[in-house]
Amino acid sequence: MIIESIDQIREIDYGNKANNVIKMFQENIRVPESWVISHNYILRQIEKYLEISAEEIADSYSRVVEFLENYPVELYNELYNEVKEMLNGCNKKARLVVRSSHLLEDGDNYSFSGLFTTEINISKPVNIVEAIIECWKKCFNESILEYFRISNNQQLLIPCAVLIQRFIPSEVAGVMFKFGTNFCINSTWGMAKSIVDGSTGYDYWLLDKNGDEQDYINSKKDINMPVFSLTNPRVGEDMPFFLSERNVKVKRFNNTNNFLYAQLDDSLSAVRSLNQEQIAELVDLCISVSRKLNIANCDIEWAYSKKTLYILQCRSITRKMLSPTLNGGGDFLPLVGGVSRGACYFVSSESEAKAFPKGAILVAKRLTGAVLLAASKASGCILESKSPLSHSAIIARELGIPAVGAVEIKDIALGGIYEIDGEKGKIKRVISDTKMETKNVETDFF
Repeated sequence: MIIESIDQIREIDYGNKANNVIKMFQENIRVPESWVISHNYILRQIEKYLEISAEEIADSYSRVVEFLENYPVELYNELYNEVKEMLNGCNKKARLVVRSSHLLEDGDNYSFSGLFTTEINISKPVNIVEAIIECWKKCFNESILEYFRISNNQQLLIPCAVLIQRFIPSEVAGVMFKFGTNFCINSTWGMAKSIVDGSTGYDYWLLDKNGDEQDYINSKKDINMPVFSLTNPRVGEDMPFFLSERNVKVKRFNNTNNFLYAQLDDSLSAVRSLNQEQIAELVDLCISVSRKLNIANCDIEWAYSKKTLYILQCRSITRKMLSPTLNGGGDFLPLVGGVSRGACYFVSSESEAKAFPKGAILVAKRLTGAVLLAASKASGCILESKSPLSHSAIIARELGIPAVGAVEIKDIALGGIYEIDGEKGKIKRVISDTKMETKNVETDFF
């Protein structure tokens, strides 16, 4: 059997992401219906077809990539039949999420947050099979290879296990951090994707150990919504938001995706996406997850669907957040403490990353893909990512170079000399190219 339902799992060995979902299920914490594929399955196929062991993959990964890009027909058909059988068992019309679950992903020291693969809201067997193979292939893309190098773990350069979950069509979703005895919540209408991507605003709560509100900020204007039909929404078109009779306006949609990017109307934007009862439920559940999984400082992605709370995934927090508030005194989001000065260069491709000059300040939408090839050479980082709980914010903290977020990168004069203060959330253009020693600042969370 290739695909196993988590209710049949006894021995847990499916990578940290899937392992944590299995543990939560076994502890009666509500997670989506889930299945797993062990990394041992694909390793056996590599060993059989390429005649190399897991230990030899790091030196032969290009051969592995070629094998996955030209996946043997007999293996494809075998996987396709198992996917069909899985769908027949749960519901032919079920929509699913396919996630990577690597042995190193969501670890205690390096999260690889957002660097592996997640495909959401897919239903056709052929699309699910392609997403599974894509999870294996993406274990060898530029960002993963660079992060393996940064984390000194090249010996574990192998394909991942795969976590398959029923897609939760959420009315409200988000991310919650528990650090020490305090809590931080980012929440929005629709899907959590916009928060983990750092692409939109959100409701922000800072809560003390009793779950009492210490700070609240509302910056949500846009959301991600799932698409369930073959209709191709037009930009500017009004669509009903399933939470209410109110509409949202389509801003971006690619008909190869199963979700769209939409603008909230003023009434939906102004209303808090969580009520006090839901906040209390999240706090209680977060404490329970932390205790039962033995993760003191945890990062939880959650979703409410039809007033029912699901935990989608949980990981350890690998680095301290710089500040419990969004405001360090500057105009931008403080991500990683320290001051740096240098020329700013935008990176969005592998060629730009390779040409990135050492010691310059990296300007990017998000820290993913080829951008990481430049990040290891940068003295500082300016990002568009708007959430302190986003994947890019997590990676920025793991890299440890001064970083500022929530910046409109179109406003940065590329090639210009800037000084950034990652602790205060400040960016200043300077005339002189006087060299400044980069200084990282260690600060406690809460």
